[in-house]
Amino acid sequence: SSPLTFSLSTSKPFHIVSVDASVPQDGNSDLHQAEQVYTLPSRENIEVKFQFSIPDDLDGTEDRQFESDLIIRFDPKGVEQRFPLRAHYIFPTLEVKPSKPRRNVDAPSDVLDFGMVHVAAPQKLLLTLTNPTKVAAAWSLDPESVKGVFTCVPISGAIPGKGVGLPKTQEVEVTFAPTSADVFARRLKFIVADGRGISLTVEGQGTVDETTESALDRPDPWNMIQGS
Repeated sequence: SSPLTFSLSTSKPFHIVSVDASVPQDGNSDLHQAEQVYTLPSRENIEVKFQFSIPDDLDGTEDRQFESDLIIRFDPKGVEQRFPLRAHYIFPTLEVKPSKPRRNVDAPSDVLDFGMVHVAAPQKLLLTLTNPTKVAAAWSLDPESVKGVFTCVPISGAIPGKGVGLPKTQEVEVTFAPTSADVFARRLKFIVADGRGISLTVEGQGTVDETTESALDRPDPWNMIQGS
């Protein structure tokens, strides 16, 4: 049978980065040509490698689907064969919630409520960060979020993407150390590199009531249940 002569082309954001034919080609090594022409005898083959390049004008943080085709155009009749190319661009994201049941069940789900805390007895609560996506999420706390009476450890980290099983998580310890008998609140902003961030409000009431301090020194009923 006669050899096949054809050209290969595609469109952004996909690029042909290399072409490896099983037989030598005549002067077709310039990958910068708009279309390259190849000739294959019967039973020979060609391997094409592609690259997906993130578009410069990619706006927002919504996941996107990109589609194009590898176009195989046969000479001399110009008959075309198309091979679909697809890419799903996923932005890493985080979910955040208190690690334990909320003390104030009436508080919104995006609030970590410390309740009454004595100025001489700082309290600690845990937050759980969850990465529900399939890509790793590198995160950091906005420095403005952890100034004053609320501190967090750690203030940055990386959570692997979801594989087989449950999503990966990381805990953050939040400490509330009130300096006066006032209400304190701050919005914790978790920034995700090249992804979607999330925020949560922490709040609490400072007190100088000694009976409150004594109550806070008693064992946490939740911990007693967990340990039983």
